[in-house]
Amino acid sequence: MKHKFTFERLIAIKKELSIQDKEIVFFSMHDLTRRGVNPIWIDTLAELESVMIDDEYYIALNIITTKGKKKFFKGMLVSCLKNDLLRFLNEEFCAETGCSRPFIISPLFSIRPKYVISITEEAGIRYYICDDCASNP
Repeated sequence: MKHKFTFERLIAIKKELSIQDKEIVFFSMHDLTRRGVNPIWIDTLAELESVMIDDEYYIALNIITTKGKKKFFKGMLVSCLKNDLLRFLNEEFCAETGCSRPFIISPLFSIRPKYVISITEEAGIRYYICDDCASNP
Protein backbone atom coordinates (compact mmCIF):
# COMPACT_ATOMS: atom_id res chain seq x y z
CA MET A 1 0.00 0.00 0.00
CA LYS A 2 1.56 3.26 -1.14
CA HIS A 3 -1.14 5.67 0.05
CA LYS A 4 0.14 8.05 2.70
CA PHE A 5 -1.96 7.69 5.85
CA THR A 6 -2.48 10.55 8.28
CA PHE A 7 -4.42 11.01 11.47
CA GLU A 8 -5.95 14.26 10.14
CA ARG A 9 -9.49 13.21 11.10
CA LEU A 10 -8.34 12.60 14.68
CA ILE A 11 -8.02 15.48 17.12
CA ALA A 12 -4.47 14.79 18.21
CA ILE A 13 -2.87 16.30 21.29
CA LYS A 14 0.79 15.42 20.65
CA LYS A 15 1.67 15.41 16.97
CA GLU A 16 5.25 16.61 17.19
CA LEU A 17 7.10 13.69 18.75
CA SER A 18 10.63 13.12 17.49
CA ILE A 19 11.31 10.05 15.36
CA GLN A 20 13.30 8.55 18.24
CA ASP A 21 10.49 9.21 20.76
CA LYS A 22 7.94 7.67 18.39
CA GLU A 23 10.08 4.55 18.04
CA ILE A 24 10.50 4.22 21.81
CA VAL A 25 6.75 4.57 22.42
CA PHE A 26 5.81 2.30 19.52
CA PHE A 27 8.22 -0.52 20.35
CA SER A 28 7.20 -0.40 24.03
CA MET A 29 3.62 -1.02 22.89
CA HIS A 30 4.68 -3.57 20.27
CA ASP A 31 6.78 -5.49 22.80
CA LEU A 32 3.72 -6.09 24.98
CA THR A 33 1.80 -7.56 22.01
CA ARG A 34 4.82 -9.62 20.95
CA ARG A 35 5.26 -11.25 24.35
CA GLY A 36 1.60 -11.07 25.34
CA VAL A 37 0.10 -14.29 26.57
CA ASN A 38 -3.59 -15.05 26.07
CA PRO A 39 -4.85 -11.77 24.63
CA ILE A 40 -8.48 -10.98 25.25
CA TRP A 41 -10.48 -10.85 22.02
CA ILE A 42 -12.92 -7.96 21.82
CA ASP A 43 -15.91 -8.20 19.49
CA THR A 44 -17.21 -4.65 19.22
CA LEU A 45 -16.16 -1.03 19.65
CA ALA A 46 -18.72 -0.73 22.46
CA GLU A 47 -16.95 -3.56 24.28
CA LEU A 48 -13.61 -1.88 23.56
CA GLU A 49 -14.86 1.35 25.11
CA SER A 50 -15.68 -0.50 28.34
CA VAL A 51 -12.07 -1.69 28.80
CA MET A 52 -10.51 1.68 27.94
CA ILE A 53 -10.26 3.09 31.46
CA ASP A 54 -7.82 5.95 30.82
CA ASP A 55 -8.45 9.45 29.48
CA GLU A 56 -5.58 9.85 27.01
CA TYR A 57 -4.07 7.37 24.55
CA TYR A 58 -1.33 6.84 22.02
CA ILE A 59 -2.45 5.46 18.68
CA ALA A 60 -0.02 4.32 16.00
CA LEU A 61 -0.34 2.91 12.54
CA ASN A 62 1.26 -0.50 13.09
CA ILE A 63 3.90 -0.62 10.35
CA ILE A 64 7.40 -2.01 10.90
CA THR A 65 10.20 -2.30 8.36
CA THR A 66 13.49 -4.10 8.77
CA LYS A 67 16.96 -3.44 7.45
CA GLY A 68 19.23 -6.32 8.29
CA LYS A 69 18.35 -7.30 11.84
CA LYS A 70 17.27 -3.78 12.84
CA LYS A 71 13.55 -2.96 13.01
CA PHE A 72 12.18 0.51 12.33
CA PHE A 73 8.78 2.01 13.04
CA LYS A 74 7.43 3.47 9.80
CA GLY A 75 3.90 4.41 10.79
CA MET A 76 2.44 7.50 12.37
CA LEU A 77 1.93 7.99 16.11
CA VAL A 78 -0.09 10.62 17.98
CA SER A 79 -1.81 10.98 21.33
CA CYS A 80 -5.45 11.88 21.78
CA LEU A 81 -8.32 11.87 24.22
CA LYS A 82 -10.39 8.70 24.66
CA ASN A 83 -13.63 10.09 23.20
CA ASP A 84 -11.84 11.49 20.13
CA LEU A 85 -10.09 8.15 19.64
CA LEU A 86 -13.34 6.19 19.85
CA ARG A 87 -14.99 8.55 17.36
CA PHE A 88 -12.03 8.11 15.00
CA LEU A 89 -12.09 4.31 15.32
CA ASN A 90 -15.82 4.27 14.65
CA GLU A 91 -15.10 5.90 11.27
CA GLU A 92 -12.06 3.75 10.45
CA PHE A 93 -13.24 0.37 11.66
CA CYS A 94 -15.74 -1.89 9.90
CA ALA A 95 -16.38 -5.21 11.65
CA GLU A 96 -19.03 -6.24 9.09
CA THR A 97 -16.64 -6.15 6.12
CA GLY A 98 -13.60 -7.07 8.17
CA CYS A 99 -11.65 -3.99 7.10
CA SER A 100 -9.45 -1.72 9.15
CA ARG A 101 -5.99 -0.27 9.14
CA PRO A 102 -3.59 -1.97 11.56
CA PHE A 103 -3.51 0.16 14.70
CA ILE A 104 -1.82 -0.27 18.04
CA ILE A 105 -3.18 1.72 20.99
CA SER A 106 -2.21 2.21 24.63
CA PRO A 107 -2.82 4.68 27.43
CA LEU A 108 -0.06 7.26 27.84
CA PHE A 109 2.90 5.89 29.77
CA SER A 110 6.42 6.85 30.80
CA ILE A 111 8.20 3.47 30.88
CA ARG A 112 5.81 0.89 29.45
CA PRO A 113 2.08 0.57 28.88
CA LYS A 114 -0.17 -1.20 31.36
CA TYR A 115 -2.26 -2.53 28.46
CA VAL A 116 -2.23 -2.42 24.67
CA ILE A 117 -5.01 -2.74 22.13
CA SER A 118 -4.17 -4.14 18.72
CA ILE A 119 -6.53 -3.72 15.78
CA THR A 120 -5.69 -5.86 12.76
CA GLU A 121 -6.34 -5.25 9.07
CA GLU A 122 -9.11 -7.84 9.37
CA ALA A 123 -10.81 -5.67 12.03
CA GLY A 124 -9.88 -8.03 14.86
CA ILE A 125 -9.41 -6.37 18.24
CA ARG A 126 -7.05 -7.87 20.83
CA TYR A 127 -6.45 -6.55 24.33
CA TYR A 128 -3.09 -7.32 25.97
CA ILE A 129 -2.48 -6.74 29.67
CA CYS A 130 0.98 -6.14 31.09
CA ASP A 131 1.07 -8.88 33.70
CA ASP A 132 4.12 -7.55 35.56
CA CYS A 133 3.45 -3.79 35.39
CA ALA A 134 2.01 -3.64 38.90
CA SER A 135 5.26 -4.88 40.41
CA ASN A 136 7.56 -3.29 37.79
CA PRO A 137 6.06 -0.04 36.42
